[in-house]
Amino acid sequence: MTPHYEDQWIEARGIRTRYWDVGEGPPLVLLHGIGAHAGFWRAVMPGLVGKYRVLVPDMCGSGRSEVPAEVSRELFGSWLADFIRQVGASPANVVGNSMGGAVALATSLDFAGAVRSLVLANSLGLGKSIGLGFRIVSVPILGEFLVPTRAKAIRREIVRLTYSREWVWDGLAEETEELAQNSEARRYFFRTLRWGTSLFGGVRRQATAADELHKLTIPVRIIWGRQDPVFPLKLARSAVQAIPQADLVVIEECGHMPHMERPDEFNAHVVEFLSTQDERTG
Repeated sequence: MTPHYEDQWIEARGIRTRYWDVGEGPPLVLLHGIGAHAGFWRAVMPGLVGKYRVLVPDMCGSGRSEVPAEVSRELFGSWLADFIRQVGASPANVVGNSMGGAVALATSLDFAGAVRSLVLANSLGLGKSIGLGFRIVSVPILGEFLVPTRAKAIRREIVRLTYSREWVWDGLAEETEELAQNSEARRYFFRTLRWGTSLFGGVRRQATAADELHKLTIPVRIIWGRQDPVFPLKLARSAVQAIPQADLVVIEECGHMPHMERPDEFNAHVVEFLSTQDERTG
């Protein structure tokens, strides 16, 4: 049975934001990727809520959260920093997948004290390389034609980003289809995609923090599915060399969303990392 969590609402940077708040303990914020929503974290939540206060928002412009007027690094970073402050979770441990990782990076770099430690899972923001599929759908009109809005096609798209090619838990595609009917959010999806990606240039400069990684002063764990068709492993290897307090875990036979494909293994790496930070700080 698909777990159900109670929707809560808060205004973060003036943007009405839907989120889940489950469990007790040190605060742990989970951030999904572009085109996704809080439901993409359901597989890992049962293994985390006994140890942490797990906070799972729909990022601004995604899921059931309000669509903002702009697309910018400042918006994304300040939205997360304010969300963490508004829910009383400062400083928070933050886990970000794909675009969620880029948002977490922006917050960590630009809003000191908001993020305690950071886990980046197959994250945007570490370099220019990105898979051909995302570059193609960044093309106006073509992208609107190719990106699906119906459950069956959404299921195929999720599977395309993974390694096993034969999963997607019950209800995920249907929930995503429901949210994809929001035309305002769909337009914002393409605005965000084109802000961050181009057909020939890959990830745009404003969407990557590769040149700033050396400025990070918090512990960072990078978790990477080796067979990711979106971001190559070389980005993670370069990032771990640039970040002062970073390590890298590579999950074999895993694609772009290790928290969905290999939730138990993913949780083990997250918990071990966070426990180590707790031991160091006493």
